[in-house]
Amino acid sequence: MNNKKDGFTLVEILAVISIVGLLALIAIPNVLKSLKDTKEDLYQTQIKLIKSSAATYVTDAVAHPNINTAIQNLVKYKGGKTTITLGDLQNNGSADINLSNPLCEGKDKYFDPNIAIEITYDGKEFDYEIITPDADLRISCVAER
Repeated sequence: MNNKKDGFTLVEILAVISIVGLLALIAIPNVLKSLKDTKEDLYQTQIKLIKSSAATYVTDAVAHPNINTAIQNLVKYKGGKTTITLGDLQNNGSADINLSNPLCEGKDKYFDPNIAIEITYDGKEFDYEIITPDADLRISCVAER
């Protein structure tokens, strides 16, 4: 008689499925947290990019007075505040037209061009602060321009 075993028993298959299930229970939350952290990091990078675009815009406005007289007045009077929008930066070529917001979902995945960037000058250096009417950029999402 030949007692050759062909295949796996039900107990062996259930044991493997249980082990794979336990590994999935451990791995899935870590993967989801990693994805969330990556989106948040990309979001912060996009915010830095918007501020950098504003700095480029201000540099151009200081060098070329016809770009924005409000910037010229900040420099001339050694201080103050002015506000520009992301749309101003995009129209001027300082920022990408369709700057994506990684925290937005679906077709409304771009930063709202009406987001305001407040530029403050203290006589020595410029500071850039992003402000929105709802105080939360995460919900300032629009479709492609």
